[in-house]
Amino acid sequence: MKYFYFPALKTRSSELRAFSKLENKNGILPILALTKSRISKNNLTGSIDKKMNELKEDFEDIHFILDVSTEESLINNEIRDFLSPNDGFKKWVEFVKKYKKDFKNLIPCVHFAPDNIDDVKKQILNLDEFETLALRLPGNENLNEYLKIIDDREKIILILDCLDKYNELNTANDIKNFKGLIYLASTFPKTLSGNDGEIKLNEQEYYLKKLTNEYCYGDYGCAYPVRYDMIARGWIPRIDIPVINDDEAMVYYKKNKTDEKISTEEAYIKIAQQLWENEFIRKLNMVDNWGYKFFMDAAKYSTIIGKSPSFWISVRMNIYMSLTLSKMKKLIKVKSLEI
Repeated sequence: MKYFYFPALKTRSSELRAFSKLENKNGILPILALTKSRISKNNLTGSIDKKMNELKEDFEDIHFILDVSTEESLINNEIRDFLSPNDGFKKWVEFVKKYKKDFKNLIPCVHFAPDNIDDVKKQILNLDEFETLALRLPGNENLNEYLKIIDDREKIILILDCLDKYNELNTANDIKNFKGLIYLASTFPKTLSGNDGEIKLNEQEYYLKKLTNEYCYGDYGCAYPVRYDMIARGWIPRIDIPVINDDEAMVYYKKNKTDEKISTEEAYIKIAQQLWENEFIRKLNMVDNWGYKFFMDAAKYSTIIGKSPSFWISVRMNIYMSLTLSKMKKLIKVKSLEI
């Protein structure tokens, strides 16, 4: 299978829903950051086994890279144990080996700890039954020092994660002989204040101008790289619609406060109708796209299915990933990865 697009997704409901509802997944190799499952009275610890069972419907038969989240609000003690370098990251190695039988195309990420190099190398040796591994490193000034440590590169996909610093890659980096090279970044902002209803996503433009011939393209699926919790006083209904063409990637958005006169449902309908006036959004005409159909239902027929921020994050990411995959497949010079 040939892959053209590599979105980095956390295993939260909004991001998993966005991926699950894609009308076409061929050509996408997702990079999943494992998070704890939803806490409940019957699941007080956020069981990781429960989360893996949730993944089976969409990932049982497809290739995907499995990493873990390092964000404290998204992890539990099980994931903390996976990140421990003790005895060659023993807990992590045992975990991915256990799930290899359930996910036949699972590609485990090698955990990297520059102060525990022997454990990193032992981890790689102990994962020898996997045909392909991945290694996610920060794309910053320390990269070459990290890369000196990695000897056996032929089975490793190198992911250079620049987070929201999309212009930091240095062409002098020693990136030879890896099975694949993925550039990963996102310029979707942490907050939307001061953007006047539109956002330009510069990571695609930077990639196309400077990196197309060397790296495969990855991003955070039109999300900020790090989880951002809304302030305590609540949230304002908002809809974001991505539009992507050959020259640029944009997100157009509107928001509307609720009060005693305007319900959440009415606010979302009003927002959708305002966005429908945008000619670029109307021209998308994505009749088979899950997210776009829900947006059109709200804009044209005043029908609202989801009234939570999580649902509309899924809509945004679903539209964006569909458009980005289509764009990357059409580019003549785009770098792809075959597994």
